[in-house]
Amino acid sequence: MIPKYKNFLVEELPTKLRRLTKDSMPNFGIMTAHHMIEHLVFVTKSLPKRKGEPAAELTKSQLYFRKFIESGAPFEHRPKEGATLNDLRTESMEEAIQLLEFANERFYALFTSNPN
Repeated sequence: MIPKYKNFLVEELPTKLRRLTKDSMPNFGIMTAHHMIEHLVFVTKSLPKRKGEPAAELTKSQLYFRKFIESGAPFEHRPKEGATLNDLRTESMEEAIQLLEFANERFYALFTSNPN
């Protein structure tokens, strides 16, 4: 069985990201396209890291986040005054996309090696 979003994350998303240019304007927040791709790499790499066994009960913040997601995740853009971007870690957007592809491979390999 193919996980629900695997085709999108592994095939479609990298294709769509390659259509962006370094001059693509942000639609939400201040991140450039390059910064957003690097952010996706970081998030994808951090997902499979285990921090011990999950607690039997959800924490207060987890319950709040679940409610937020179930309500359609109504984000409101509230730019922070004086916000700045971190330095880029990769030389090009293509290099960042390749790192994202590798991170996705590792993410799905974890599920293949741990089916339960």
